[in-house]
Amino acid sequence: MKFSETTSSESENVKQPCLAALGYHFDNQGVMRDKDKKRYEFVDQESYEKIGLAVTEEIYRIMENPPYNMERHYLDDTNKKRSAFIFLSKDWYEKENLVVLIHGSGSVRAGQWSRKLIMNENLNMGSQLPYLRMCKRRNWGVVVMNTNMNITNNDPIELLPESRTPLEHGITVWKTYVARAKASSIAVVAHSAGGIVVAGIIENYWSE
Repeated sequence: MKFSETTSSESENVKQPCLAALGYHFDNQGVMRDKDKKRYEFVDQESYEKIGLAVTEEIYRIMENPPYNMERHYLDDTNKKRSAFIFLSKDWYEKENLVVLIHGSGSVRAGQWSRKLIMNENLNMGSQLPYLRMCKRRNWGVVVMNTNMNITNNDPIELLPESRTPLEHGITVWKTYVARAKASSIAVVAHSAGGIVVAGIIENYWSE
């Protein structure tokens, strides 16, 4: 699939790094390139982390815009500065089939499988976007967890309520959203440590 040329946006209340301001964008093949259309090349760890944060925000922006039109939902809508968020497809609650996407551990966030693959290869290889497209074609609902979103961006850093660990995030999302969906069929796609979250949900939530 071809991608539209992208520019970054800001999230609620917090100034976020902008991919375009750092001199990068995703071309219509989902490849990250600089202003000279050269592919990303690693320089040092500091710049890699900075660009990686901007990539995270860019993935969020892509998911919230056409053709995906995912909706950002805060676990605590009354205090967004101290709340983790997830992404839900339109009318996810009403769909007969529901897919739950759970990434692995580390720096990845909602919409990503591998930040390294996104930056060095392309969006199709490293992001969850192909799954979102497939689910939309099949009229399936989607819940995208954000299990590594556990601390605030504020100073001092604080743990986020109901998302202090990946497992707590998973259990909160499951009982608040997934368990209340009307779907007769629920599929979970989990990568790496995401499987541990699934096991924890089964042990701690389904056993209740």
